[in-house]
Amino acid sequence: MFRYASRRKYKTASIIAVCLLAVLSVTISKYYKKTQMTLAPKTLSGATNEDRISFLNDNGIKTEQEPFYVCDIIIPSSFDGVYESFENVQNAQGLSLSEYKGKKVRRFSYAVKNPPEKIEKVSAEILVCDGKIIACALCDLTNNGGFLKIIG
Repeated sequence: MFRYASRRKYKTASIIAVCLLAVLSVTISKYYKKTQMTLAPKTLSGATNEDRISFLNDNGIKTEQEPFYVCDIIIPSSFDGVYESFENVQNAQGLSLSEYKGKKVRRFSYAVKNPPEKIEKVSAEILVCDGKIIACALCDLTNNGGFLKIIG
């Protein structure tokens, strides 16, 4: 009789352990799906001003209709200082500048109408290469600056 009760305990404990593992795996998979959905898709169109404004609006950023600054820049071959900080923001958004090192890209700066709390002046910075948005961030134009992510 003792053996029978003992086997029953192990069977019940095994069933509970399997159920807990199932719940845990479902929870983890939901978390990873949400995380992957917030990251940027591989291709973001930035060929036209309308594409860029639409991209910003889709991410909750309200801007002036025209950029206040447009220029061509060359992405440095190694990142330090400002570019290192900018690249960290890009990685958090699912983007990366590393494959564009040494390439010429176009930078568009838009004045933001709805800046985040406690920041007075903000610009939305978008880098475009071959008609695709390759990087983006909000830039604090007051104090010491800094970057905030746009996507997610």
